[in-house]
Amino acid sequence: MKKKHEKSGYFTTSLVVGIVLVAAYVAGFWYIKAKVEDATYELSKAEIEYEQKDLVHERSSVIRELEPDIQKIESYYVGADDVVGFINLLEQKASEQNVAIETKDVSIDAGESLVYGEIVGVSFTVKGDWNNVMQYINLVETLPYNIQTKSVNLTLEENDEVELKDGEEAVFHWEANITLQVLKHEKV
Repeated sequence: MKKKHEKSGYFTTSLVVGIVLVAAYVAGFWYIKAKVEDATYELSKAEIEYEQKDLVHERSSVIRELEPDIQKIESYYVGADDVVGFINLLEQKASEQNVAIETKDVSIDAGESLVYGEIVGVSFTVKGDWNNVMQYINLVETLPYNIQTKSVNLTLEENDEVELKDGEEAVFHWEANITLQVLKHEKV
């Protein structure tokens, strides 16, 4: 009887060991499945973040490539808070061309048809010899702004203050009254 009981003990032990192995296998399977799902989720998140970083990198490189063009376009206008800087630029260029400058009037007009920005009107007078006055006028017209010259009135003035010696030529000074307009805008 011992053999029967021994066989029954082996069978029960084998059955218990088998059940424990199956339970361990199922538990291991669910654990591994949960880890695979977590890894898949994290991988998806990482791929999305990588795509977003890649997109940001692409856009940043496009912006870097366009930066010179953006600066060129923005230099076409006087900045919203740079009207004084624009007038200082006109005065600096006058000094470089050896002409005296006097700013007469500065006005800002929203304009009826302007959708974007305002118009800055500047009236000023420059005085100097013919070449310097003409070089200055040309220089102002070629500044990188959207400048519209509204009027230029030239007047010849002989310098009567200097006594001329025999053989000396009279010194003539030219006065140019200039009115121009330039676009001003707010940065977006």
